[in-house]
Amino acid sequence: MSIQPTKRELHREELKKTIVEQAQRLFSEYGYDATSVADIAKACGVTTGALYHHFKNKEDILFAIFK
Repeated sequence: MSIQPTKRELHREELKKTIVEQAQRLFSEYGYDATSVADIAKACGVTTGALYHHFKNKEDILFAIFK
């Protein structure tokens, strides 16, 4: 018997994936230093608070890209 993830868990993982993908795109296009957390949040369509719920800071997002 396998336990299925809840909709909330699926949404959380999808949002984290979106944040990482958008951050990677922005870092590639504008550079790490020129990209703010607010820029990443805006590209994902979420608030900065929602982004900080999933990642501690911009450096944490960068580590997730390389993970």
